[in-house]
Amino acid sequence: MNKRLRARLFANDRLLKALVMLLAVRYPDLLLDIQAICEFAAAENNEAGNVNRDGWIDLEQELALIAKLTGQVQPSADNLSPVEGASAVRKDAWN
Repeated sequence: MNKRLRARLFANDRLLKALVMLLAVRYPDLLLDIQAICEFAAAENNEAGNVNRDGWIDLEQELALIAKLTGQVQPSADNLSPVEGASAVRKDAWN
């Protein structure tokens, strides 16, 4: 990967984290809602949920970092990985 592409990926990653952190501070249930969306996608076996185990681990770590930086409760790691099954989707997130 060339230096310019790597710099762009890094900048996009930081910008997206900053945006999610800002929204998570304003909307306290945001991280739990993101988790619910990921679980729903994984349970439905569609493209959005078609991520390997390492991808789910990375997502879990990113959500945990954002939760820590915003002083919020971390989403449950057990419910995020579809490898073991994603049956605990937060139903209230869709109402």
